[in-house]
Amino acid sequence: MRALKKPILAVTEQFREPRRVLIAFDGGGMARRGVELVARSPLFQGLPVHVLMSGKATRDGGKQLDRAKTTL
Repeated sequence: MRALKKPILAVTEQFREPRRVLIAFDGGGMARRGVELVARSPLFQGLPVHVLMSGKATRDGGKQLDRAKTTL
């Protein structure tokens, strides 16, 4: 049997549920997977999500941001 890789969230007793989310997005694979994780996670459902383009400006940056917004 193969183990599934899933992120976990370990918190202290002072943990408060998030009220909003900010994603620094560069269009790379890791950033896209992060967007998908936030979009699927019940922890973030119903929260406002802000996507900030980071890194060097590219010609397709606007399209990448649009895809991230559509996913969210």
